[in-house]
Amino acid sequence: LEDDYPEAMIERHVSQSGIRCETPFFQRVREAFKPALAPADFWNRKAFTNFIPGVVSSKSKKRTEEEWAAGLDEWPKIFEFVRPTGVFVASSRTWDKIWTISDQPGVLSKHGDIDVMYYQKVPITWTRHPTGSMGRARFQPDHAQRAAQVLARLI
Repeated sequence: LEDDYPEAMIERHVSQSGIRCETPFFQRVREAFKPALAPADFWNRKAFTNFIPGVVSSKSKKRTEEEWAAGLDEWPKIFEFVRPTGVFVASSRTWDKIWTISDQPGVLSKHGDIDVMYYQKVPITWTRHPTGSMGRARFQPDHAQRAAQVLARLI
């Protein structure tokens, strides 16, 4: 990673896309949380990062094991930097990777159809990627909303 990661990368991304961040992905993530806040209000309260370090440039490119390993290596650093009270993962592939480093690997807390794991005692839940199927089952807004509600109750 670059020496100025993540601060400079975040600043570059925001300056390129604007504070509204209203791409379909960001809009669907924001709308999973109720009540849905205006973009600026939402992003002043939430943090976002790609699990794979750096800007993901191509949806169709299959990620390498080295890229996933880099994400696992960066995860503790991001946690230390952001100090989240809860984490909402918007990708089944990322969920499959991070739960290997949970406080209790392989142990999930079930809340109806919502899975929750813990990392450093912080609850983490997930939903499918909001921009489409990505080769797997499609995004389900109602599932994303239930996952966000469970997370809100746990933090």
